[in-house]
Amino acid sequence: MLREILHKSKPQIQKKTVLYARVSSTGQSDDLKRQINQLETFALSRGYCYEIYQDIGSGLNFNRKEFNRLVMEILSGKVLRVVLNYKDRLMRFGFELFEKICQTNNTEIVVINQTKVISFHIGVSMTADDNEELTKDLIAIITSFSAKLYGARSHKNKRLIDEVKNVIYSEDTIELNRRAGEATG
Repeated sequence: MLREILHKSKPQIQKKTVLYARVSSTGQSDDLKRQINQLETFALSRGYCYEIYQDIGSGLNFNRKEFNRLVMEILSGKVLRVVLNYKDRLMRFGFELFEKICQTNNTEIVVINQTKVISFHIGVSMTADDNEELTKDLIAIITSFSAKLYGARSHKNKRLIDEVKNVIYSEDTIELNRRAGEATG
């Protein structure tokens, strides 16, 4: 009898569904709108009541307002499910850790598009937004590791980053020129 009374007195937390969308820069606002539209269409087709969380920032940066809000709400037991377009919209690395956090807190993760095929094979190209985002992520990774190696303000660090940017962008330029030559020749 006492257990029944104690169990009934606990307030039940109404768990929610969160639709999460992210882009890397403000210039990708159209992509953010597309992501949200796809998420809402999916959620409505399943009859979910939902809230939309959206961030603008790198998937390598865990210091995103809505991402951190989402994690805190999962940890406090307020989230029933998280719906994403792609895994990389949430984070670039460490998705398995996020899965474990969700599993431990009885939160379901729904990824609408299980794979995002990005191919570097000749004849298959990525969109400009995909290419730009991957390039920025690569530079962010190199910046992070070089800062740890050389110190964040050293001249060696800046020189290394500048050299990597030159290589990346010159490779893109060479490839674009080669493709343009093949198309006209």
